[in-house]
Order: sequence, then C-alpha cells, then structure tokens
Amino acid sequence: MPIYADLLGLRPDAHGIAPIPGTQARLAVLPLGDGAIELLEPTEKDSPLGRYLERRGEGFYSLSVQVNNLQSALKNLQSKGIRPFPGETPHNAWLHPRDTHGMPIELTENSPQ
Repeated sequence: MPIYADLLGLRPDAHGIAPIPGTQARLAVLPLGDGAIELLEPTEKDSPLGRYLERRGEGFYSLSVQVNNLQSALKNLQSKGIRPFPGETPHNAWLHPRDTHGMPIELTENSPQ
C-alpha cells in the first residue's frame, strides 16, 4: 500500500481496507481513473494467498479487463491462439496464463446500461 499511497497519491475507496468474506484475506480498492487497483493481503500466513506470496513473492497477481461482449472477445482471442481457462461464467472468463506470459487475465463483460 505505501508505494501506491506515497508515490502515486492513491487512497482506498470508501470501503477502506476490508476483509473478504469467506477468505483469509483483506482487500483495498484504490480508484484510478475509470478503473481501480485492487490490493490483496492475507490475514493468515498459511492461507492460499499467503502460500502463493511465499512461493512467488509480491507483485501483480492478475489483470482484469472489461469487454462489451465476452463471447465475441473470447472468439477473437481464440483465433489468435489464446485459450480461456476452464471455469468461464456468462459474464466472466480467465485467459490461460500459459498463453499470456504467465499473467492471469480476467475478462469481465460490462453490465448493460
């Protein structure tokens, strides 16, 4: 959090730093333009997130991109050899990290206006 606050002047949204129900983690959402940076922190060292950080260290975990039409975006990416990761929902899909240089990328369909 300090690098985002001290260097970039970003502060958590109105929810502050809050526990994520059903997990052993807490979340801070830092608004940034039309998007946001989400920071996760384990509350238990032996949690899934704690073990992940122990193995891989701090850094970006994933990138989330909003798209207007999820199925169209997936079809376009698949034509370029980018596979979705199993577990797609009607409004959300992950791209396989093996196809994106190790970065998990989430596609989220915009809600209709």
